[in-house]
Amino acid sequence: MQIYNSHFMNNKQRMIKATLYGLLCAIGCAVVNTYLTQLTARMLHITFPILYVVSGYIIARAIHKAGGGIGIKYSYLGAGLTVFSILLSELFAFGGYDILVHPQMWSITIQIMFRSWFAFSGNSILTLFFMAWGIYTGYHESDISNH
Repeated sequence: MQIYNSHFMNNKQRMIKATLYGLLCAIGCAVVNTYLTQLTARMLHITFPILYVVSGYIIARAIHKAGGGIGIKYSYLGAGLTVFSILLSELFAFGGYDILVHPQMWSITIQIMFRSWFAFSGNSILTLFFMAWGIYTGYHESDISNH
């Protein structure tokens, strides 16, 4: 008896592959976001929160390509990993990359992050808008049925 299409993955395997690819992509996007933000902040004294939308799209495309599945679970995965990437990027931006080895600084850095987000200045409102847009992009573009 010969089994055809044995090289294809089942739903669980596709979800695991999509999660791993998405997680690696989320970490990579957070590192690149932080690097670009720190580089431009030093030179031009501006930040680019539009990078959160780009991160959401890149993460969603990685999930879309790796998992190739249809269902709301891929959309939730895309949104969740985009949130993770945004939080990690902000954590690196406020605390530097050394914050990973100094967990005692996490609570202080998170407090500073939330205070800056909800200061309700023009910059913080735009940052929150682009964060929400990036999360929506990660949610919408992850599911293959949305295309």
